[in-house]
Amino acid sequence: MKNQEQDRLVVLGGIEYDIVFASEIDDEQRIELDLPTRGTRCTCAVCVCENDADAGSVEHPMCGCCLADCPDVHPAR
Repeated sequence: MKNQEQDRLVVLGGIEYDIVFASEIDDEQRIELDLPTRGTRCTCAVCVCENDADAGSVEHPMCGCCLADCPDVHPAR
């Protein structure tokens, strides 16, 4: 199924969320959205991840795989 531009929000638990892909926004927009800037390392607390963060917040930057799967896919510290 092809992605469509109008399908850029999702409703979870009755709350609407805009879908924002980290690859589509620059660092200024990332800061406005409280996302980590490019080149920020993931700070996952349950693994030794060395990926760049593309999710989470400025205070708690995480990569998408840790956000979705950790600790299942990463070795414990």
